[in-house]
Amino acid sequence: MKSPIQQLGHYELILTVILTAFFWTGASSVTAQTTIRNQASASGDNLPPNTVVDSNGTELITGSVELVLIKTADRAAAEPGDTVIYRLALRNAGTAPASNIELTDKLPLGMQFLPESLQGSVTGGNNTRSVRLGSDIKSNRTIAFSVPNTLTLQPRETLNVVYGVLVTPDAIRGNGRNVAVEPRSNIASYLVRIRPGILSDCGTLIGRVFVDK
Repeated sequence: MKSPIQQLGHYELILTVILTAFFWTGASSVTAQTTIRNQASASGDNLPPNTVVDSNGTELITGSVELVLIKTADRAAAEPGDTVIYRLALRNAGTAPASNIELTDKLPLGMQFLPESLQGSVTGGNNTRSVRLGSDIKSNRTIAFSVPNTLTLQPRETLNVVYGVLVTPDAIRGNGRNVAVEPRSNIASYLVRIRPGILSDCGTLIGRVFVDK
């Protein structure tokens, strides 16, 4: 015969746990990499005083975009009536693809942009493909180049932009320097020395000069 078992009562163990997570991000010596470290710790009301349990740490190395912009031209000096060809080379020196590229170029006084001369291409290794670019002249002689949203600049690829400008007589009053930039790149500039040309206030006469009496 089984003897009855009398239930005397019950108790509940309540454990309160406090979790704390620590995140640390930092760039390695290679500028194209970022290290993210994560570690969590826990403590509870029912644990011995000042007891904190730490978890193992984890690290995640992510790639980043590093854009380098170079600006050149086909000549170092020009005068009113000349055409100057500018070239922009935007290279992705990082380890992650670059998208949403916003490239702008501010022209000096007296430089007239020639929209029909605009050309674009992307080079990577031995491969080159054409890119259709647009342009928009904003205030203060700034050109905003429209890059397709579908364009992604892979690591070690270069976006090439070529366009021409007409040097007008107003260029004599300017400094001949224009500045290009992408929000994630360096600032690239190029200086064209402006000569007065036929607008000069002095000249040389070749031939004979007769004085009538």
